[in-house]
Amino acid sequence: MFKIIVGVFFAAITSLAAADDHGSKMDSCIKAFSDLQIGKWTGSGSGMNMTLGEHFAFTWESETTKKNGVYTSSGKNSVGATITNSWTTEVVQDTPSPQWIKEKTVAVTTTNCLEENNVIWVNQTWTGTGVGGDLRFENVNQVTVNKDTIFQTLRTREVGSDQPYGVWWTTTAKRVN
Repeated sequence: MFKIIVGVFFAAITSLAAADDHGSKMDSCIKAFSDLQIGKWTGSGSGMNMTLGEHFAFTWESETTKKNGVYTSSGKNSVGATITNSWTTEVVQDTPSPQWIKEKTVAVTTTNCLEENNVIWVNQTWTGTGVGGDLRFENVNQVTVNKDTIFQTLRTREVGSDQPYGVWWTTTAKRVN
């Protein structure tokens, strides 16, 4: 589960899709958000394995590059697993699902992207069916990036529920010079 969670972080941060009716302002914000991630990063985080009810902590390092309009993030986590993700800033972006979701891919939609005072805040949503059952989950990934820091949380709840989202994963990273 640990390896997949760290992979979800990169996929969630990097797989973007623009929300409807936001036009070029949303497109430019998403591009700026992706461009800010270019470089080397080192981070740590913690989360909860919802199935086992266990807390875990992790560290990771990565490098994000851009070539021919494609962003690629490559790195490793604290147990030595490698992480590789590629993305573009197209309007709709499918990404591989985490291990706890039945579908092979999920569509990540950026519902908000705000750029202000050299900080970009992005709100992303996606849904998927939990493995081992038929429950569908809606997920909210919130990411804040500036030139030196990334902060991210992942929240989940059952689709259609009016219950509050449960925050079960956070991570922070610093740019490596």
